[in-house]
Amino acid sequence: LNAWPHLQPHLAELPPGELADAIWAASGMPKPTRDVVLEVEEAAIVLMAPKLRQLPEDDLAVRLYRCLYGLARMMAGPRCQDFRKKVEKLLEPLLLRRGPSPLLP
Repeated sequence: LNAWPHLQPHLAELPPGELADAIWAASGMPKPTRDVVLEVEEAAIVLMAPKLRQLPEDDLAVRLYRCLYGLARMMAGPRCQDFRKKVEKLLEPLLLRRGPSPLLP
């Protein structure tokens, strides 16, 4: 929670992978304020959604999962539904591939 005010103004400058990680990391806050929750939600909708296809393919599934999981931990509202659907469209083919799951440790 202490780092978020310093990181939040620079989210737009982060590459897609680091932005996804920042959203996931924010979800680890034990009791985020309503303002922080709205800022994380906005980061996902406004900044992350347009960059989803720019995530590196070698860790795409893990970063998308973490980002979506992080959002789910912070909110249950309807505003992120479009973002969730975009993530699901990207993840589904990865998870249906033959071979080991990209989410294996």
